[in-house]
Amino acid sequence: MKFILIGLLTVLLTSCAITPTPRFSGSGNLDDLLNARYQCVSELPVDVYGNPSCASFSSCLRSKGWTKVVEGGVEVPMDYVVSCH
Repeated sequence: MKFILIGLLTVLLTSCAITPTPRFSGSGNLDDLLNARYQCVSELPVDVYGNPSCASFSSCLRSKGWTKVVEGGVEVPMDYVVSCH
């Protein structure tokens, strides 16, 4: 019983781990990136919650010179993270 409880607690804590903020590589600064993201969200069709598809959003950003990266690049503040589906 103790092992089940420990396993369940581990799964719950792992699922609540903080996800890193998105980072993008491109020519420009944070304002340029936020402007490109705003343009993409404004141009793309969105679902009932106002979220574009992830593929469309990524493609739009690439067309504006920004690609998502794991390290380096420009970090998007959590207040500006765009949800997509």
